[in-house]
Amino acid sequence: MPNEEEVSNLFRLWHVGGDREFVAIVAEAETLEEIRKVKRRPDWRYQITHRGTPIDEATGYPILTLPGQDLTAKE
Repeated sequence: MPNEEEVSNLFRLWHVGGDREFVAIVAEAETLEEIRKVKRRPDWRYQITHRGTPIDEATGYPILTLPGQDLTAKE
């Protein structure tokens, strides 16, 4: 059984609802390129996450999830 850290490093493709709520995990992969190749239903909306953070599929960069959030700030 993989440990928690190994699982958290995966890219996940999520089926999302109309209000962008996460419905279910569709697929997991180790790279963004692999997750982009997953076949998708045309009538569903999707979101990719990496380590639990939503990312932009085209760029692979995190999506701003909070108004005014500074992604360059050190945590």
